[in-house]
Amino acid sequence: MMILLFGGSLLIIWPILLPVNAVNQKGAAGGVSGMDILSISNVKNPDRYWAHVFVAIAFICIPSPCRLRLIVGATCYLMYHELDAFVRIRQDNLTAEDHKFTVRATTILVTSIPKNFLDVKILRQVFSVFPGGVKNVFLNRDCKDLLDKVQQRDKIAKLLESAETELIVKANKIVRKKKKSQEKEVKKHAKKHPTEDVAELDVATNGNPDQEHEGSQDGIVDFEYLVDKYVPKKKRPTHRLPIASWMPSLPLIGKKVHLQTVAHLT
Repeated sequence: MMILLFGGSLLIIWPILLPVNAVNQKGAAGGVSGMDILSISNVKNPDRYWAHVFVAIAFICIPSPCRLRLIVGATCYLMYHELDAFVRIRQDNLTAEDHKFTVRATTILVTSIPKNFLDVKILRQVFSVFPGGVKNVFLNRDCKDLLDKVQQRDKIAKLLESAETELIVKANKIVRKKKKSQEKEVKKHAKKHPTEDVAELDVATNGNPDQEHEGSQDGIVDFEYLVDKYVPKKKRPTHRLPIASWMPSLPLIGKKVHLQTVAHLT
């Protein structure tokens, strides 16, 4: 495009500057090769730079009306030529057999529709003038409130997952600690009373975990949930409820509840 725009000036500039740059200058001995021999980087004699200056002045000093007409005319011709080629190529692509029946070629997006026209039957009637009619009409809904609820759900899910993980870790620590203490008691009792049956003593110390949920026998604690057996309520992960629904939870302010309860109720 630039060659077409400045082609007339090249017919004058090249015959002057190319010999000035190429003849009796650095060349291969100066580390210049290829097309660089024709450029200004091949000039060795500083006096030859004046040729570039004079050619630039001569090109600029062309009478303004003539130069302006040439540039405007060449620019308009190039714009017309390129747009005409673009339209032809675009039409050929849109009417191609492998494109014109695809979804993207048969779907249009209509914006700024009045509220009284936001109905599938009305839109079918309005756009029935299109060749082949209208196959499907989809109304784009405002899902901002739904996206807010999805973000809130993901936040609660992460909160619940973190609380459950922390609760499992605490339960494992408590069970391991309790098991170690029971083993120490068994060993200590076995040293004091070596004649007793250690297995029976171990069973009596540990108890039967299945009986702790029956609650019908004397001396057995009835747990509401399985987690009550391992982690006391005071040691469970907690969370402060916000004072208002639009406020975030703040430390030392608001009701203190268990994280699992907040996540399940929310």
